[in-house]
Amino acid sequence: MLLATHEAGFLYLITGIKNPTSIDYPMVASMGKDGEDRMIRSLQTRRISFVCFRPYPDARLRPLRLQTFIETRMQFVSDLDFCRLYKVADNDSSKPTGPQLHPIPRPSGS
Repeated sequence: MLLATHEAGFLYLITGIKNPTSIDYPMVASMGKDGEDRMIRSLQTRRISFVCFRPYPDARLRPLRLQTFIETRMQFVSDLDFCRLYKVADNDSSKPTGPQLHPIPRPSGS
């Protein structure tokens, strides 16, 4: 599982989850020239199947290509409070790739 949050290094350390990459903190400044592309390829080839994602608070540090890939090409699983869990999308394109908002029913009698 890829932990794509600003707390990734700490979370790997305290949870014992094995980091599937060589990057402790997946932010633009630490990914190098093609770090984002390597992570995206790992997701496309299913070498990494799950991502725990929360955008960096400072937008200048966000790996935007990776963020866009996660939010648009992966399937949303659950909001875990400290991150949003995504999985590699099934080939069925009819499945939602993000959280689904359910309309609030109107009160009866209106």
